Amino acid sequence: MVNGWERRYLTGESLSKIAGGTVDDVTVWYHLRKRGVKLRDIEAQITAVTKHQRIPFSGNAEEKAYLIGLAQGDSFVTTHGRLVRAKTASTHPGMYALFKSCFQTPAISTEVSVSS
Repeated sequence: MVNGWERRYLTGESLSKIAGGTVDDVTVWYHLRKRGVKLRDIEAQITAVTKHQRIPFSGNAEEKAYLIGLAQGDSFVTTHGRLVRAKTASTHPGMYALFKSCFQTPAISTEVSVSS
């Protein structure tokens, strides 16, 4: 089993995918390190598991101010590692369209409908 982990890791798979929910990522990391496998640096690890190309913020002051206002007043923004999750509870169609247009370009957005 551990031999397969080594081969998969050296071909670029992430520790999470190798663990596959059967063991913890740290267990895989421990066994690879114990066997002398040179572990990837943090940037290489991020590149290996990144699904979508990151588009940097343009730096436009008006856009930044608008997004800060939107995040503070009309939405709930949280982070989880490198993931940024933005939600809105508005049911107004115009707000939905605005929210979607603000967050759809940089990454893939997931829509969740909640019925009352």
